[in-house]
Formats: sequence, C-alpha cells, structure tokens
Amino acid sequence: MVRHHRTSREPAGARTLSKELQAKGHRIGRYMARSLMREAGIASRQRRRHK
Repeated sequence: MVRHHRTSREPAGARTLSKELQAKGHRIGRYMARSLMREAGIASRQRRRHK
C-alpha cells in the first residue's frame, strides 16, 4: 500500500488506493484502505487550488 501511495506522488487517498488494489485482484474496500493508511502513517496530500 505504501508503495502505491509513493508511486502516485502521494495525492492518492483511500478511494484511489482501494480501486488500484482491487484492479490488481485484492479484496479491499475504501474503509479498510483508510484503516491501513492510518496504521502505516500515510495521508493523502491535497492539491492546491489554482487562483
């Protein structure tokens, strides 16, 4: 999970990570991905708005 997060340059949140892992054949939901992200100490990086 941490590898997927880093390869996306860290904007990936629980929804994105769960969809990527599901595409690779893992059975994981959004809330499980969120829990695993908390355990691993990773958080999504929000993009700044362009003004």
